[in-house]
Amino acid sequence: MLYIGGLSHRKNVLGLIIAFWNIRRDIAEDYKLVIVGKRNRSYKNLIKLIETLKIEDRIIFTDFVPVTHLPYLYNAADLFVYPSMYEGFGLPPLEAMACWNTSYCF
Repeated sequence: MLYIGGLSHRKNVLGLIIAFWNIRRDIAEDYKLVIVGKRNRSYKNLIKLIETLKIEDRIIFTDFVPVTHLPYLYNAADLFVYPSMYEGFGLPPLEAMACWNTSYCF
């Protein structure tokens, strides 16, 4: 499972982590949630939540990833999630769709 974007409150990464925790027993044990985004002030709160929920082994933070590497992540993911509560225009969902079911993407 893959999320690419910022870690600010409006991106709803906290809600994503809670949703992942809620479904953790219903999905395969080897599924991980990969969160790609530059670490900011929100990062410490997200780590505290992950530790509280005891799912440290199921969530991976990559920090910043260069745009040239993103197609590899999109193509490796079984599921792309974008739980943002507000967007002017979000590129990651379009990028994910460009990579879906193809060997080439953006």
